[in-house]
Amino acid sequence: MNNGFATLPVPHLVRYLIVSLALGVAWLLVIPGLLFNFSILEKTGYRKVDLLTVLLVPIIGPFIAIRTQWRYVAASRYWA
Repeated sequence: MNNGFATLPVPHLVRYLIVSLALGVAWLLVIPGLLFNFSILEKTGYRKVDLLTVLLVPIIGPFIAIRTQWRYVAASRYWA
C-alpha cells in the first residue's frame, strides 16, 4: 500500500554506516556491545567465540569485524 510517499532505497554503504554507528554506541556500554556483536557474528555464519579473534588479534580482527558487519547489512537487505 502506497501512501503517496516515494520510498527510496537506502544505499548499502549508508546502511553499513548506520549499523557501525549503532554498534559504536552499543560498545559504550560493554554488555550491549558484546551482545550486538555476538548476534552479528551468529547471523553471518561465524561462531560467537570468534569475537575473541576480533578483539585480540590486531591484524585479522578489524578485517573480520568489517566483513561481518558488511555481510550483516547485506543479509538484512538482500537475502531477508
